[in-house]
This record gives sequence, C-alpha cells and structure tokens, in this order.
Amino acid sequence: MGCSNSLEGYPKVESAREKETSKDNILYPEASGIKTREDNIVLIDYSNTDHGYIMVKTKTSDHRRLKLRIGLGDDEYTYDIPKDDEYISYPLTFGDGNYHIKVYENISDSNYALNFSFDMSVVLENEYDPYLYPSIIVDYDLNTRAVDKSFEICEGVKTDIDRVFAVYKWIVKNIKYDYDKVEEVSNKYVLPILDETLDLKKGICFDYAALMTCMLRVHMIPVKVVTGYVEEGYHAWVEVYIEDIGWINPDIYFDSKDYSMIDPTYDAMGGADYNGMYEDLYKY
Repeated sequence: MGCSNSLEGYPKVESAREKETSKDNILYPEASGIKTREDNIVLIDYSNTDHGYIMVKTKTSDHRRLKLRIGLGDDEYTYDIPKDDEYISYPLTFGDGNYHIKVYENISDSNYALNFSFDMSVVLENEYDPYLYPSIIVDYDLNTRAVDKSFEICEGVKTDIDRVFAVYKWIVKNIKYDYDKVEEVSNKYVLPILDETLDLKKGICFDYAALMTCMLRVHMIPVKVVTGYVEEGYHAWVEVYIEDIGWINPDIYFDSKDYSMIDPTYDAMGGADYNGMYEDLYKY
C-alpha cells in the first residue's frame, strides 16, 4: 500500500476515506424486552442478537458465583456474571448460527451446576456489529471519561486509519506498564476498568487492549480484543478493521521502518520491534 508520513512519523494510507464521527452516533446496547429467558436468578434479554450481543442481569443477590456460557457448534466462551441487578452486554462473536446459551451457578469449590439453558438463532445485520458495541470486556457508557478522551485525541482527524494511529500513539506515550498489577493478577482473571487505566496512567496488556478498543469503537471502527499467547506467555492485543484495508493485526506491518504492530503493550514497554509469534485463543 502507498504510505506517506503523518501524525509525526506514523504512516497514512493515501486512499483512506474521510469520515466524520460524533458522540451522538456511538452505539450502546439495550435490553428491549422483546425476547427474554429467565429463571429465579438470571434474566437474559436476547432481543438484539442481530446487532451481535445479548443482555444479562441478575434478579437477586441471593446466589453464589454465576457463569454464562455462549456457544456455537464446538466453539464456546465462558464469562462471569460479576454484578447484580444491572444489565451486562455479552458479545456474539461466532457470526451467524444457532447459539447455545447456558447459565451456571457455583455449588462447591470449582464445581458448577446448570441453572437453565436455551438455543437462539442469530443472523447479524452487520458482521462487524459485535465489535462496535460495549461489552463485559470493553465496558463503557455515556459517562465513561475514556470516551471523551478519545474524541479529544481525534479532534480534527478525518480518516479511520489516522484515528487508529492517533489513539495508538497517545496510549503508547501516556499509559505505562504496571509491573505491580501483573504480579497481583497473575493467578486470577480481572476485567479491565477503562477509566481506572486512564486515571492511573498505567495498566497491563488487557487494560491497554480494552482502552484502545473503546477509544476506537466510539468512532464506529470495529475492533477486537484478542487474548492468547506470545513467546513470553499469555497476552492481549487488538485487531482493527479499516474499510478498504481489512483487519489489521500484529502480523500485518504498515511500514517496517516507522510502524510495527497494533500491540500497544509492547510499544509502550519499548519493545516495538517484537515480531514473534501470536497465537489467538479468544476474540471479544
């Protein structure tokens, strides 16, 4: 692709289309109440599966730890249901098909019992929709300061590819790697809190990926948070979809001299030259 320097050294695709963005156009999930399933503990609203998500909330706090399993064929993702009496959005990342939804409750130690399950047919209106909305992994709303920060960073920027570079550059420059946190969470699963990362100006790979994802999705740019393995161990990064270019992932280079990967963690740590293997496990 033809590139020229922009954004202080970051390349620009000459054919990139200009696109205006606005906070008024940000996509937020909703529980419409048209299609629901529930038991005495959990309510699932699946009214908007065509937009790539379901909404889940507990009806009571009188329960043990809950898990939600979303599957299609042999593929399954398992999530916690970490909050009570508040809808949480969960993405449908397997595309079109007949999904299996299951809710489990902890009964002892690591043992869970099935509370209820059901199947639902999903036909996405847009294949990129699951990567345009907030979710349990990338949780933001109208009051999230990271949203305002993204529009501040991208003020005057006209194309999606330049928005990607602007957000990426800001994160790499301003968010430091949190070596203490990586030790604290080494044996447990902790969801990113976007404004906490923004306020503390530090985080681990999951925080970098989630913050960048939020800051680009609000500009209607599809972004995946990807978790898996690199040579050093378990890791998180992003894949970004740019119209007329496709999905940009850590294996795709724009310009080997100026820009290496969409992996903000390594760049922020001074390791932008890392070009080792990436093994995808989950995409959110």
